[in-house]
Amino acid sequence: MLSYTLRTTTSLARMLRDTNRRAEARTMLSEIFDLLNRKDLPTEEWIAPLASNMVYHRAGMPDVTGLTGMRQVLDMSRSAIADMHATIEDLVAEGDKVACRWSARFTHQGEVTVTGIAIYRVLNSEIQEEWDYSDALGLMEQLGRGPLQGNG
Repeated sequence: MLSYTLRTTTSLARMLRDTNRRAEARTMLSEIFDLLNRKDLPTEEWIAPLASNMVYHRAGMPDVTGLTGMRQVLDMSRSAIADMHATIEDLVAEGDKVACRWSARFTHQGEVTVTGIAIYRVLNSEIQEEWDYSDALGLMEQLGRGPLQGNG
């Protein structure tokens, strides 16, 4: 009986620790999206939650490693799309990973919406890695540059 009680107590403690870690990761990601939607913040505040050796993976592009590369990615995005607003549609956390289904809206000769899924690896309250998959074809279609417009 004592063995069962110890296993149950250990399992419960692990579950509570994992639950707290998932809640922390969810909160952190929500705060990051809030930062991304603020246009008045300097890039340094945007990259504050990122680990110094953070790796950003994006389909069809070379990986970006480190804060210098992430500064460039964020600065380029901010200058290209000044009025973007990103929304978290779904958020699921398991272990050290958080999966986020997101949407973003911005103006480019009319309103444009792009959707995607990003998976973040979080350790010590910092984002260590991000895998970002967005609907590039849908975006290009909305911009009039997709294969259905004959420009592909």
